[in-house]
Amino acid sequence: MLSRMGTHARKGMSKAQLALNVILALIVLWLIMAPNFSQNSDDAPTSRSADQSMAGEQGRDAVLVSYLYRGVRCASCVRLEKFTREAVEERFADDMARGRVVFRVVNAGRKENKHFTQTYKIYTQAVIVSDVVNGKEVRWKNLQNVWRLLYNEKAFKAYVQTEVAAYVEERGSLQK
Repeated sequence: MLSRMGTHARKGMSKAQLALNVILALIVLWLIMAPNFSQNSDDAPTSRSADQSMAGEQGRDAVLVSYLYRGVRCASCVRLEKFTREAVEERFADDMARGRVVFRVVNAGRKENKHFTQTYKIYTQAVIVSDVVNGKEVRWKNLQNVWRLLYNEKAFKAYVQTEVAAYVEERGSLQK
């Protein structure tokens, strides 16, 4: 029955009208899907670039929060970066201003950043918190629960803030 209805509807349309409807449908589909993907990592805002030393300056100590991704990012991946950035900036603004906490975005899919994939043993987007002493990373943690909490912004941010605070407090730099 549905196929007959479609046939009757098409019989009343010219080939030009049908082609126009297909083109319009494709445009609508593109408009719906396009905002959900960020094609280029280079347009993602960063607080520090990956080619800078671990803490931003050679010999510097800091807690480093890294959002790592590869190439094309879906809406969930963009949300992951957004919530992570906001969590860090909201809770650690003073520490960030002093350089004690650094947030960075790294495209681990680029040739020069492939070592992040091996170091952190990741295969997809990740949030890593690490301790940098004298410009060298001495320990790190993959915040794997960010994926489970992705659609609960409050719990996501609390989780990231708690994990970063543990690193910051251990260093004695948390500004309350």
